[in-house]
Formats: sequence, structure tokens, C-alpha cells
Amino acid sequence: MAAFGLLLLAVCPGGVTSNLFTRLAGGFTALSVSLTAVNSMLAVVSIPAVLFVGQGLLGTQAQIVAIPFDYLAKQLLVITFVPVVLGLLVRHFAPRAAARLEPLLFPLTSSLFFLLIFSVWYTEFETYRKAFIEAGAPTLALFAAACTCSLFIARRFGLEKRERIAMVFEVGIQNPPVAFFIAVNILQDMALMPPSAVYSVVMVVVSMMLVPMTRRFPAFP
Repeated sequence: MAAFGLLLLAVCPGGVTSNLFTRLAGGFTALSVSLTAVNSMLAVVSIPAVLFVGQGLLGTQAQIVAIPFDYLAKQLLVITFVPVVLGLLVRHFAPRAAARLEPLLFPLTSSLFFLLIFSVWYTEFETYRKAFIEAGAPTLALFAAACTCSLFIARRFGLEKRERIAMVFEVGIQNPPVAFFIAVNILQDMALMPPSAVYSVVMVVVSMMLVPMTRRFPAFP
């Protein structure tokens, strides 16, 4: 069951968290946002297809998992499209105001994001502790493999540093809420949730360590 939970997490698209870390690390934010949007829309087809094939490879009974399009569309619209469009409109019609507000708003929104994340970890500490005991090692391996493979491909295609940063965070950082939604509301199996719970912690903590490294070392990643 843990293997299928990892598969479910791996097929989920990247979330807006990757956009934030790409911005913090000095990466190509526009590329990151674009990849998030495209991957989220393709997830309606890619998730059921990959899960169907993956179940056969894992030796379990294959079943088609239908992902509600309206769920992904609403998530993409509210979390990605609306903030991006509002930001573009402000920058276009009031560039001076945008230039003055950006140094203030970005640190504020970033701080609020991390405060929310840490508060959830604190209140659900026992849940995360049990999840780490059950699925900690394979989930860490999945994150390391995702980041390593994405960096290898990015370097293989000769992408510049800002593009490599976007690729690493976009591939490495998944969208655990989508995995939670599928596990609870579609598959109705709570046993699939530990890998997603662990991953939500690992991807944030490791990404926080990668940000200063990308800014300090010109050749990294």
C-alpha cells in the first residue's frame, strides 16, 4: 500500500509552492508558473493513465481513477491564474506602484506562507511523526530521485541556471493536497496518505536549504 501511495504522490502535478521557491532561489519564475499551469491541466488525463499502468506494475488490480476536472480547474484558477493575472494587471497599469510594493509584499506573503505551514506541522505533529515512521525512507528517496533526474535532464538540454532552478523545484515539489484528495475522496483509502504527509514536510525543508545554496554558488544547480 505504501508503494501505491508513493505512486499516487509521484503522478500529482507540482503546486504553487514550486513557484514560491523558484522565486526565492532566483529562478525563472515565469517558466515555473507556466509549467505548473500546464501540468495541472494535463493531470486530468495523466493521473488516471499513469495510475492504471502503475497498478499493473505493482501487481495490484488495475482500476481507472477518474479525476474531477472541476476540482483541478478550481484549484488552478484560484491559486495560480487569479494571482498571476492580478499581478500582471497591476504591473502593466501601475508599474511604479508595483515596483514599490513588490519589496514589501513578497517578504510578507512568503512569511505568511511559512507561518501557515509550520502551524499545520505543529498542530498535526503526531500525524506527521507516524507518517515518517511508516513511509519516511522511501519518500525521501522519491524526492531525491525527482530532483536529481530533473537536474540531469535540464543540464543535458543545456538549460541556463535560472531555468534549471525552475525545473528542479517544479519536478521535486509535488502537490500533496491533490494526493490527499484522491486518496480520501476517490479511492477512499486513508492508508495511502502517509507518503504525501511526509513529502509535504520534506519538500519544504529541503527546498529551504537549497535556496541559499543556489544564490551562493554560481554553478549550483
